[in-house]
Amino acid sequence: MALSLSLECQIGPSVKGQVGEFVTLLCNASGSPTPHIRWLLPDGNTVWHGTTVPGGASVQSNGSLSLAAAQDRGVYRCVASNLAGAASGSVRLHVSSLPPAILQPREELLVLGRGTPLYVDCLASGQPDPAVSWSLPDGTMVNSVLQGEEPGPGRPHGEPLRLTVFGNGTLLVPVMGVTEEGEYTCYAKNNGGQDTMKVVCMFINLI
Repeated sequence: MALSLSLECQIGPSVKGQVGEFVTLLCNASGSPTPHIRWLLPDGNTVWHGTTVPGGASVQSNGSLSLAAAQDRGVYRCVASNLAGAASGSVRLHVSSLPPAILQPREELLVLGRGTPLYVDCLASGQPDPAVSWSLPDGTMVNSVLQGEEPGPGRPHGEPLRLTVFGNGTLLVPVMGVTEEGEYTCYAKNNGGQDTMKVVCMFINLI
């Protein structure tokens, strides 16, 4: 039996994808006997048909590599081998981000009564998901991990600032006092950039 092996990566030297989107890299190999195909990933992992690795990379029956959610930029190498030897080809994947976009007006004025709660949404889209943080009137930065429960400057007797930033970016100040009046700025960030939104809170006297 004559042995043969040929390999063709039908996608060009590079391909672009967005973070989180489905990407397929093609690799056609032919030969006798039928060649075995494996892919070497940028993180050092190797994957072949019937196996998967963290991140959702898998090799299809035709030898193509499917990435369920593109994350890792870098060089992906297809290797085909049989008794005739081995051949390889590579493609560079460029992964770009979708910058954050806050889905509300960029500036807003809220008029509240002292002692009332403050709810302010900061819903943002982007890939990867943006991290949301808030700047308070006194300059303190808070987010869903750092909740701003330490004593803040200018608060009576070192009274702690009790507030909550929810995972979706919504800011809750349960009781608005004199030191909570002012400008609140929401920041949505990912590796594609940053978007901001400002909310100014003013008080009225409730009779």
